[in-house]
Amino acid sequence: MPDKDKTGTLIQFAVKAGKAAIGRSACEKLRSKNKLYLIILAKDASERLLEFSPGVSTHYYSTRSDLGKLVGREQVSIIGISDHQFVQAITKSMNQAN
Repeated sequence: MPDKDKTGTLIQFAVKAGKAAIGRSACEKLRSKNKLYLIILAKDASERLLEFSPGVSTHYYSTRSDLGKLVGREQVSIIGISDHQFVQAITKSMNQAN
């Protein structure tokens, strides 16, 4: 399985497990609870999202359309991950893809 597909599958698992927040306001809620451990941004996300949460690891994944398809929406610019095991797995997969 190519690493990009593996990363996408891990993101889907995190969403289905309830360990991910989709969209800016959902990510802000995680951040306010200190449970935002990884940010996944679409490469074509708006500039104001690029500095969404300083100090939180950020990875870029394809386009808003591709990220949206992963989670069953039309377009998604940002996904926040709130589980350390998913963070480790997604980070490892994304690093292998580069």
